[in-house]
Amino acid sequence: MKNKPEASFYPKDGSGLITLYWTEGPYGLGTEPEEGFGVGFFDSERRILGVQFFDVEEKSDNQTLLFENGFSVSVKIKNGKVVDIKTTPAKKVA
Repeated sequence: MKNKPEASFYPKDGSGLITLYWTEGPYGLGTEPEEGFGVGFFDSERRILGVQFFDVEEKSDNQTLLFENGFSVSVKIKNGKVVDIKTTPAKKVA
């Protein structure tokens, strides 16, 4: 798994979908976040595979997805480009 994800942004009419992937597929079923508007994909050991942010403003936006397992990812957009990505790892399972 890569430390830094591959980012793709697909804006149309001022907003769009952002995908961040740490590994190549397959991704399986998505997990809805507790907070934020998107979906996450995790392996059986709760490691992140990828996320999608569903509606991101092209000009400027900051969004965060927070998942039940404690993993969070934040993305910052300026002028149609991903300028920053921050993550918080999932909680350890006992």
